[in-house]
Amino acid sequence: DFWQDLTRIPEGRNHYTGQITLEAVPKKSWQKWDEDMWLITGSNYKPFYIGDGLQRLTTAVILLKCLIDAVPDGEALAFTPKAELVGNYLLRQTGVSRAYLFGYEKDNPSYEYLKTQVLGQPSNSFQGTETVYTANLSQARDFFKDRLKKFELPQVDDLFRRLTQRFVFNEYELDADLDAFVAFETMNNRGKPLSKLELLKNRLIYLS
Repeated sequence: DFWQDLTRIPEGRNHYTGQITLEAVPKKSWQKWDEDMWLITGSNYKPFYIGDGLQRLTTAVILLKCLIDAVPDGEALAFTPKAELVGNYLLRQTGVSRAYLFGYEKDNPSYEYLKTQVLGQPSNSFQGTETVYTANLSQARDFFKDRLKKFELPQVDDLFRRLTQRFVFNEYELDADLDAFVAFETMNNRGKPLSKLELLKNRLIYLS
């Protein structure tokens, strides 16, 4: 569905992808992020948890990686050099320090899998752990790679522009006094119901 929405956007039109709900990460939490501290404090980045829209953003990041990989070295997308695209959308580096612009909590098995198997970055911490969620990540990666095999550079450039310029959403930041888990359950119980497993998981996280 994501791919079809992207490739079928009429000329001169945008595609609305829904609402992205964010929750600011408390300082006491991000101060424990050793890899990211320099980016937050030195470059004035503000970190957020994603309350709603995680699947859409994850899918977009995976496709961005595949699009960048499809560009030969020395070429550009939307007049932006390949190396600069990596810094704009995937990760920032300075010396030996490296911070990922999108990811998961470190204790989540998907964190190392996304970093190494999807983004292609080296890590001594990856133990080969795979779950249903990491299988979804690799499936999305393989799906996009297979589609992009048939694309010439102008087509890759057009798809990149569609994804970064014509996929639009509403951004909503939760107030500090709202509970993110309750908000998640409320938003996702409108329309197509969540599975009992998803509701149970969210409830257990909230209670813990």
